Amino acid sequence: MGSVLAFPIAAALAVICRKRWEDTVLPVTTAMIAVLLLSGMFTTFLPGVVFCILAALAATVFCVRTALRDRKALTTVLLSPGVLFYLLFFLFFLYINLGGVVAGKADTWAHWALAVKNNRYFDDLVIGSPSTDRYATYPPALPIWNYLSTRLWFRYSEGMTLLGQDMLYVTLLAPLFRIIPAGRYP
Repeated sequence: MGSVLAFPIAAALAVICRKRWEDTVLPVTTAMIAVLLLSGMFTTFLPGVVFCILAALAATVFCVRTALRDRKALTTVLLSPGVLFYLLFFLFFLYINLGGVVAGKADTWAHWALAVKNNRYFDDLVIGSPSTDRYATYPPALPIWNYLSTRLWFRYSEGMTLLGQDMLYVTLLAPLFRIIPAGRYP
């Protein structure tokens, strides 16, 4: 559910910078991962999670205020092909990953699931001794993003881990939608 937090922050940043939403979602996602990484390096992940939640709440309040004062500024940002692409894939992956239609085998004992589980259970950047992960030296960005997705869910869920991973891939593709002209949609 980290994707849900990134959405309003990217929208608010797009309104402030007068950019399209697809221009801001990747930097926002990268910044959220960096905040969690720094938080995990110096304390635990919890201050980073709280910061991301507060930033998303502040961005939501900003977007609502902007919509009440200047509806055109927000609709210009949100009525773009990148937002439609992002929302459609979010719903698709939500259905696929949480609906029990997961293609392939589970990742329960492989690297990504172990890294996310260890991060979730210890609420810390787990690399080394308490970890049962054989590949603990892999770059931690994807497990950190998946940690945020599972942390905002009720419990650890393989489907939520896959949803976070899939939405990170969609976020990486979102800037490609800049080439499609905005404003030609009802």
